Amino acid sequence: MTLADAIQNGAKDEVQALADYLVVEFEVTERVSSGDDPTAATAKSVASAMGAWAYMKLNAANQGD
Repeated sequence: MTLADAIQNGAKDEVQALADYLVVEFEVTERVSSGDDPTAATAKSVASAMGAWAYMKLNAANQGD
């Protein structure tokens, strides 16, 4: 099982726990709009980004140029 599989098929609470850990441990930031300075990311946005990454990773072969 790859990380992408684990994120997409894992229990939501486990994915959320990983997002919580990443936000705290690595002080994850995000830009809310193009001109603003980075702000602290929320665990919800990190979990959402991980889900999007996993989807793209697992479905890359289905995407055409």
